[in-house]
Amino acid sequence: MVNIIWASMAIIGIIYAMFNGTMEEVNKALFASAQEAVTLSIGLISVLVFWLGIMKVAEEAGILKFLLNYFAPL
Repeated sequence: MVNIIWASMAIIGIIYAMFNGTMEEVNKALFASAQEAVTLSIGLISVLVFWLGIMKVAEEAGILKFLLNYFAPL
């Protein structure tokens, strides 16, 4: 349901921009937002890969098994 609401708001905004003559600003905002989204995604992926690597090292070293036994009573 929320997807329909967001999609309809975007379509209404684009149609309004077409009739209002501000389509150039919409294009600039669209591409700026896409660039920010890609930059954010790359940053988040790098952090995710880092912590997955740390967890793999901890698993191979047996640290995760120790922590599992330590926190099992909780």
